[in-house]
Amino acid sequence: MTLKSVLPVLFAVICLSARADFLSLNVTDYGATPVGGDDDAAAFQAAFDDLYAAGGGKLFIPAGSYCFNSRVEITGNNTSGARKITVQGEEGVRLFGNNSNGVFRFTYNTRHQQVNISDLSIIALIDDAGTAIEITSPPGGAQDKRVVTIENVSVRGQIEDSQYFNRGLVVTGLYRPLIKNCSISRSTVPDMSNTSSNFLPEVGIDVSDCYAPVIQGCTVKGAYTAYRYSTTDGSSPEDGAVMESVADYCRIGIMFHQNNDGVEPTFWVTDCDIQARDIGVWVKGRRICHITDNHLRQLSISHPVYDVQFDRVHLGFVLRNVFHGALTSARKNVVIDEMGSTIIIKENTLSGPSAEALQINAAAENILTQ
Repeated sequence: MTLKSVLPVLFAVICLSARADFLSLNVTDYGATPVGGDDDAAAFQAAFDDLYAAGGGKLFIPAGSYCFNSRVEITGNNTSGARKITVQGEEGVRLFGNNSNGVFRFTYNTRHQQVNISDLSIIALIDDAGTAIEITSPPGGAQDKRVVTIENVSVRGQIEDSQYFNRGLVVTGLYRPLIKNCSISRSTVPDMSNTSSNFLPEVGIDVSDCYAPVIQGCTVKGAYTAYRYSTTDGSSPEDGAVMESVADYCRIGIMFHQNNDGVEPTFWVTDCDIQARDIGVWVKGRRICHITDNHLRQLSISHPVYDVQFDRVHLGFVLRNVFHGALTSARKNVVIDEMGSTIIIKENTLSGPSAEALQINAAAENILTQ
C-alpha cells in the first residue's frame, strides 16, 4: 500500500475523531422555547441524546428563560458515551428548576469523559429543588488531565428567602474539576438557630471523591456547608484547593473530610473570606495542609465557633490569616486535636492573645505557634 492510498483513510479517521469538537446544536431547534412557562426538559433531553449519539459536541442555549418540570439525565460510558460535551449559554440564559430533583445530571461509569459548562443562571421555583447541576462518576485513580470545568454559573431561588436548591454544584469522583466564578446564594435572615432558613441548603459546592479539584473565585451565601470535599468510600483523595472564594451565612465554611489518617497530600485554602456560625475551615485527615492569607469572621456571637479546626493533620501551615472580631469564651481561632503533628501557626492576626485564641491538645506534637 502506498502513502498516497493511505492518506485518504487517515484523513477520514482524523475527521471522525474530531467530529465531536465541531458538532454544535441549538436547543431551540429541538422545540425549546426561551420565553418561560413551557416545560423545556424534553427538548434539552433530545438535544443531549443526539450529541451522545454523534460522539459529543456543543449544546448552545440562546438567551431567554427555560423551564424544567423534570431533571434532564445524561448518561455515558466508556464505549457508547461521548468523550466531550460543552454546554454554552448566551448572556441572559435562565434555567428554572420546577421539580424536586434538579436541572442537569451527568452520570458516567468512567472518569475519562469531559464536561464543560459555562454562562448559565439556574433558578429554583420551589423549595428544596434538588441539585442544580450534578456530574458524577465512580472514584479512583490519578490523572493529570482536567475533565470538568464549570464557569460563570449562578444558582439561586426565584424568591430568594424561600425557594432554593438543596445542593448547588456537585461534581464527584472526577479528575481535576475546576469550578470558577460561580455563585450559589439565597436571601439571609437574622435567625441563627439550627432551624434557620439560612442553613436549609445542604451544600453550595461539593467536589467529594474528586482528584485534585480547584474552586476559585466563587461565592456561597446561605447553606449548611458552603464548600465540601470529602471521601465517601474510604479512599484518599489527593490534592485540592479553595482559592479567592467567599463563604457567608453558613454553619461550616469549608469542610475537607478524609476517612483515614491523612496519608495523601495536599490541601490549600488561600485568599478566602469566610464567615461561619460553627466552623470556618474544618480539615479532618490530611498530610500537608495550607491555610494561608484568609479572612475569618464569626457569624453569630451567640454560638461557639472554631475558625480553623485540624483533626488528624500532619504537616500543617496556618499563616498570615486575619481573624476578625473579638474572642469569646466559646470562640477559638485555631483548634488542633491530639493527632496533630508538625503544624506551624505564624504571622496571623489573632482575635486575642495566643494562649486564649489557640486550643492545642496536649498530645499534639511539634506545634510551633506565634
